[in-house]
Amino acid sequence: MRLDLLQSARYGLHLIALQVNLSVMEIYCERIRDLLSSEAGSDNLAVLQDRHRGIYIAGATQVKPLICVRGCMAIYLNVILSKSTL
Repeated sequence: MRLDLLQSARYGLHLIALQVNLSVMEIYCERIRDLLSSEAGSDNLAVLQDRHRGIYIAGATQVKPLICVRGCMAIYLNVILSKSTL
């Protein structure tokens, strides 16, 4: 039986370990662009599906592991504020 985080908190189950990774993508005109990468070719990534990974974006940059919400938001805001399209 799978428990979500709210259920585990409600029932006092504290044995859950999480690892949070961050990727930031822009989808525009049917193209997926990796906003964490400055490498050539990071502006037309493919969505793939795998039995073990599920649905994912091939070649996406991941910042990992993040240990707090503040760190995640700092990276995200830095990426968003650095984009000239906003």
